[in-house]
Amino acid sequence: MTRQEDLLFELKEKAIDPIRKFMAGPQKEIFNDTRKFVQSQEPNFTYIEGDEAGQITGVLTDPDCYKGNRMQLLKTQVDSLQNKINAQIAAEITTSKTAVVALEQRLRNMAEFGVLSAEQQNQITQPFAAFASNITQQKLIAVIRDMQRRFEEDDYSRLLSRLDSLSRPAPTPPAAPTLGPTGNASSQQPVAPIPATSKIDYVSSRNIPVEFDKAWLADENDVEKYLESMRKALLKAIRDGKRVQI
Repeated sequence: MTRQEDLLFELKEKAIDPIRKFMAGPQKEIFNDTRKFVQSQEPNFTYIEGDEAGQITGVLTDPDCYKGNRMQLLKTQVDSLQNKINAQIAAEITTSKTAVVALEQRLRNMAEFGVLSAEQQNQITQPFAAFASNITQQKLIAVIRDMQRRFEEDDYSRLLSRLDSLSRPAPTPPAAPTLGPTGNASSQQPVAPIPATSKIDYVSSRNIPVEFDKAWLADENDVEKYLESMRKALLKAIRDGKRVQI
């Protein structure tokens, strides 16, 4: 009987008491905060160098995580990883905003932009400001990159098309026919038709396929061949009536 009591006492001392202490103290809070951190930030882990993410998830799934000072070490790892994530998010936002600012500057440098009224110019540039504001609020790296891609490939193309449309002079309506002596329209003055405004398609240069039989450029000859293939692809797009967005 004494042996059994000793075993129960040992179990209480080595297992039950540490678990109770864990559940009643700050270690439980660290554990719960870490779980919330992983749930919210796991999509960002792929973009961060280092093995902190794997170590953190490993501790959370370890049945002995309550033992020793593992929670204190876990908190240090979480703080380190959070700092890395914050720095990477800030860098991604800066990169995206810089790329879109460059697109806006190119658009502003177009002669077509200069002929617009102030109100029309504001219509064209407002989406750039909206993009900069929206992307600053993002916390997921994948979302930041996707927002930039969609703006460059979709929104920017629409803005270029809008710019082209607004910068074109409005078609002149036909003059009213001159009535002849009999009250009928004079056959001497035919009515000129209003020219149709054709819609121009814009295509991103990155979406133009360039035929090349190698996976990379290794020497000067490769560069010349690739540039010639690119030249042909760009000219084909232009000859097909498209404008190439760069």
